[in-house]
Amino acid sequence: MAPGDAGLQLEELQFLEQLQAAVDLHAIVAITDATGVILFANDRFCKISRFSRSELIGQTHRII
Repeated sequence: MAPGDAGLQLEELQFLEQLQAAVDLHAIVAITDATGVILFANDRFCKISRFSRSELIGQTHRII
């Protein structure tokens, strides 16, 4: 690893964390596999659906 690479990686990580925070505030996000099974749901999706993340993961959107 070249000098400065760690700093760049930290900046990229901080940017991604800020991006995730912005998306979580304004968007409902669920990621599914090809068959429609929920693999990820952000906090806003959980709040609006009134299901916990653990209740959503492994289910399809039919749960909603």
